Amino acid sequence: MTRVAVIGGGHNALVAAAYLAKSGFDVDLLDKADTPGGLARSRPIAEGHESLGTLSDTARFRGWVEDELELSKVGLQRVAKTHRLTLHKPEAPPIYVHGNTADGSSAESHKRSYQAFIEFLTRISPTLRTVIDQTPLDPLGPVMPLLGPLLKVRRLGAKDMTEVMRISSMCIADWLRDSLEDERLGAGLCLDGLDGTWAGPWSPWTALNYLLKWTTQGTPIVGGAPALAKALIERAEQLGARLHLQRTVTKIVVENNVVRGVEFENGQMHQADIVLSALDPKMTFLNLVSRGATPPSLIRRVDNIRMRGTTAILDVALSGRPVDHVGTSIERLRNAHSFDQIEQAFDCSKYGRASAHPIIDILVMDASGGAICPDGHSIASVTVRYARMLSNDGLSEQDRAEFKSCIYSAIESACPGFRKMVIADRLQTPDDLHRDYGLSGGHLDQGEMAPDQLLFMRPTIELSKYKTPISGLYLCSNGSHPGGGLTGVAGALAAKNIIKNP
Repeated sequence: MTRVAVIGGGHNALVAAAYLAKSGFDVDLLDKADTPGGLARSRPIAEGHESLGTLSDTARFRGWVEDELELSKVGLQRVAKTHRLTLHKPEAPPIYVHGNTADGSSAESHKRSYQAFIEFLTRISPTLRTVIDQTPLDPLGPVMPLLGPLLKVRRLGAKDMTEVMRISSMCIADWLRDSLEDERLGAGLCLDGLDGTWAGPWSPWTALNYLLKWTTQGTPIVGGAPALAKALIERAEQLGARLHLQRTVTKIVVENNVVRGVEFENGQMHQADIVLSALDPKMTFLNLVSRGATPPSLIRRVDNIRMRGTTAILDVALSGRPVDHVGTSIERLRNAHSFDQIEQAFDCSKYGRASAHPIIDILVMDASGGAICPDGHSIASVTVRYARMLSNDGLSEQDRAEFKSCIYSAIESACPGFRKMVIADRLQTPDDLHRDYGLSGGHLDQGEMAPDQLLFMRPTIELSKYKTPISGLYLCSNGSHPGGGLTGVAGALAAKNIIKNP
């Protein structure tokens, strides 16, 4: 039986371990944490209150991964519909976005342009999903495998295909101004195109990132990311994978360009025929694989992968359910209301500063939605752009307090009374994400979502099929295709490649 050592305990590691165990491999998952789940796991905020996960958006976890692993057997369920999104602008009525509708202050013509925009995305989604949810094709390899995806794109029809080609290289601000009559609506939506990037709305190619994210989303999971992590843990163990916690891997052992196993911090070796790393590519090749085992040209390319984290996460335990400034309960809320507002916040990142006027994206869940908190209370997960990038000096307590104060000012403007409900909180900046989760650059997506770091170029051309030049060493983190978020795709596709060619 082929022995596999999976390094890491995040959602991709658990997905891969489950697939491999299901196919008869002897699987050991090695996680340095005391609780598996990685960025999806919950962490205590206050007594009886736990976070929604560092990555809290579960809408893009793929349905086909869920079905192939039969996660319904361990109780995983989807909510009936997406969270209602509240778009806030000071001294203006909120806009409420729910599925195909945008209500609130938008005029009828604005609503029609939004519906046309959603109809276009809905038409192209099946085709783009097919291309995204497969192992990247090699543009330098045989021609025939390239024809299938090209034909699928061609079947979109001349109009939609031309539109996809036109907008892919655009900045998202230009595209959404073309598509939507209401800039407030466009500014609120454009944040999805900025996830994982080092970019503002006026940066080129951000429209492509929005397409890749929107066309692969579904409905969220009941209980959020912690429920997903719990289901993956239970299912992996049911299928025969063994989980070893508080086991810190310090070396991937390679002899004559063949993997022999891994070594722990106490010097003990764990033998394996295959090592599958769910750590980001830099942590894998620059920290765990000896330089002599890797071609210098590959080391240089891996070292040059851009991972400039500018996103912070604020977890908050609340004594009630927050409302917007007109008294409507919040499920999800964003305070972006103009493209220039977002761009000015991003400008601070260019000079190594945190924004004094951060862009916030709040997800709120209570016990009825599966959050771990008492009845009547709630948990908020606040994604914050733009934080100060990881620095050698770290973040001083004064800088941390000032940044947190700016975040709460932004929240309070959109949700009056929010601060009075705060029981406890925890702020995770890029420095914290690097220290606590081993994320290079404190980058949540383990590599920026940029055109030269997508598809067959993620993380590099020679590593894009999850297999490395070292025999038996594979990658499965979000640093590989298709990129960031709780999708499960990298773990599933890496495992399928191992199963196909063990």
